[in-house]
Amino acid sequence: MKITSMPLLAGMLAATMTLSAWAEAPAADAAPADSTVQQVRDKFFSTWEAHGNFYAVEPQKLLFQGSFEGMMFTEDGGGLMDGADIVCAVTQEFDLTSNATQAVGKCSIDVSDEDTIYARFDCEGQPGMCDGQFTIVGGTGVFENISGGGNYRSRTQLAELAAKLGSNAVVGSAEGIAVWSSVKTCLK
Repeated sequence: MKITSMPLLAGMLAATMTLSAWAEAPAADAAPADSTVQQVRDKFFSTWEAHGNFYAVEPQKLLFQGSFEGMMFTEDGGGLMDGADIVCAVTQEFDLTSNATQAVGKCSIDVSDEDTIYARFDCEGQPGMCDGQFTIVGGTGVFENISGGGNYRSRTQLAELAAKLGSNAVVGSAEGIAVWSSVKTCLK
């Protein structure tokens, strides 16, 4: 099922603007005296497309397994990660009785062919919004010794699709957004 419409895109833009008010961190810190470079960046955001499958795993519980793919942007338009490609392998459970959701994802953020950041996120919430944390677990190239993390929030259409499609359905495409805020990274 492919869902594309101008009202959806306008809604995603409005949601992105609303979510941007959620972040609270300052823009950047100076590097410490040793060779460690620390950075605090207000926020990153991404619009993405989901592909995957829904499975009935218990009565009134659906499991989505698939991927979120998109482009990551920094709020101020600067830094190495602005314009990076992001792909996350995601498992998300929907409890249709309690109206709750929880998700876990493992992501690669590709800045170039040689420079990639690996991260994971965990979140929970209600259908349509999932709040949690993300952790940078490593990288390659210039990001070989990166660490850090911050807050994570996603908005998706998956909950609406889960209710409409039911179990054992294939999601050809669904849209969403993600915001990473209070991001702190450390490069050695």
